[in-house]
Amino acid sequence: MQKRLNGLDEIKHAYRAADCDSLALFLGAGVNLFPPEWATIKKKYFETYSWKELLKALYIRNKGTLGKDVTFDSLLEIHGQDWPRLASELTRSLDIETLVSQIDSVIYDKIPRKDRYSRLSRRLLNQAPTLHAAICFSTKISRRTKTSWTFERNPRIGTVVTSNYDFFFGAGWTSYQGFKEQWKVQTPFGKKEPKSRHRPINYIHGYLPYKPVEKKNIVFTQKSYNEFYAPSGFSINTLRQTIREYDLIFLGVSFVDIPLCEMLKDYKGERRQFVIDRVGSNAIERAKALGVHPVEVPNYSDIALALEEIYTSMLSQKECEELGLASPQAYWDRLWKGPNKVRNK
Repeated sequence: MQKRLNGLDEIKHAYRAADCDSLALFLGAGVNLFPPEWATIKKKYFETYSWKELLKALYIRNKGTLGKDVTFDSLLEIHGQDWPRLASELTRSLDIETLVSQIDSVIYDKIPRKDRYSRLSRRLLNQAPTLHAAICFSTKISRRTKTSWTFERNPRIGTVVTSNYDFFFGAGWTSYQGFKEQWKVQTPFGKKEPKSRHRPINYIHGYLPYKPVEKKNIVFTQKSYNEFYAPSGFSINTLRQTIREYDLIFLGVSFVDIPLCEMLKDYKGERRQFVIDRVGSNAIERAKALGVHPVEVPNYSDIALALEEIYTSMLSQKECEELGLASPQAYWDRLWKGPNKVRNK
């Protein structure tokens, strides 16, 4: 790190003290974004979306049904960052199949699906450093042979929770050769108890798979929010369990989602929560008010560097050398590259 990051010592201490299955990652839309400070030095191959940008893309597809005087800015003035209500207004004329199809096309149409399911375009990972680092952070090198590396889940990470619909984290993790052996996807629409070796990835709003299959259902409009955030709903129960039972690291989260904020307030202080974000961001200020400890980095691209420093702080020289790696930095670099058979394109 070129400069000391505010809050880094606290999160490193929590990581060092973590038992098996005691940490959780919470991934928001920001994990997929191309860092704006890269705009003049790196090429962006694929478009990824914040919540606001996703809704604007849906507005463009459906503005003909909304009335000629309804603009996206006028909807924002009415609904602000109450995304479910804004989503309901935008898509009120759509049935669920059409809605899911439109969201699927916004997320994936410009990202090639020609690769087999166990791979995600390296170009996407290379333009989304926070996503790439989150995948590495949840992974451990299992062993090395003469020809390849094998990987497994980082034993400290007991669950991953995301409000995203895309399958980028899961599809990217499969590059490490063990998604189906390590993780079990859980959604509001299909929950099966994981086997003992599995840990859950909870898509609290449902997900649209990277591999084209039969379309899924999602939690998107206010009506569906009301259903799955009801007292016995999957989404609210998952949030409650995660906030009460795990030390949480938030990545790419804006802290404007009402159920999440209310749950953090209700159980403030029971467990430790951290957010890694750019210094001065609105998310940092909102997180502080909710009792979430901020780790502030100079730029969005530095979130990946913070995760690297936290992770490598617990690697011993002996552990690295047993794998034929010279240092903790070399260990992380190996995670970043993935298996030998995966090459950058």
